[in-house]
Amino acid sequence: MHHPLLLIFVKITIFSLMLAIGCNLCFEEMLSLWRKPALLFRALLAVVVLVPVVVILLLKLFNLPTEVMTGLALLAASPGAPLTTKRAQMAGCRFSYSASLQLTLAILAVLITPVTLGIFFSLFQHLAEKVTILEVARQVIMVQFLPISIGLLLQKFLPQFAENIAQPLNFIADILFLVLVILACILGIPLFFQVWGLPIVVIIIMAGLFHSK
Repeated sequence: MHHPLLLIFVKITIFSLMLAIGCNLCFEEMLSLWRKPALLFRALLAVVVLVPVVVILLLKLFNLPTEVMTGLALLAASPGAPLTTKRAQMAGCRFSYSASLQLTLAILAVLITPVTLGIFFSLFQHLAEKVTILEVARQVIMVQFLPISIGLLLQKFLPQFAENIAQPLNFIADILFLVLVILACILGIPLFFQVWGLPIVVIIIMAGLFHSK
């Protein structure tokens, strides 16, 4: 699914989602999860530890194509995926909690993602992707920290403007997210038939796991 236009649309969608978060929540709300260490520990345990462990077990148990193994490893090693907040909201989670968790995971991803992928590469020699700390940091800064920071700066220096655009940004981000899901489903149909069988079963298990986290 390496469609150039789709990749551009993904970046625009993620940027709008993060900008909406920056305009809707103050800095204190984004750090609210840090004031609840027990809840923070449980969230990090589920996302950073349990998910990679389950993926490692699945990859050990099932003989999957290299592309599928690589994709699952990348998903498991990406605790701060930019669409985490939207998925959490759809599951009924409070916006401030999901945004605070998103920011926390994005910060940790700079170190956790390369380390987790290093573990996968050591256990599964034929995985296809290599990721460095600098690559992860650059992606996190561009798609998450930059738009969130812009939103926070607007709240600080242009509060009325930030308040006026907050709800429209939410609406635009929701529409873009819906269109992205539809496009991904349409473009993913050929891929679905390519990995039919056991890989689909494992992917469904992982989808349920990521939804629950």
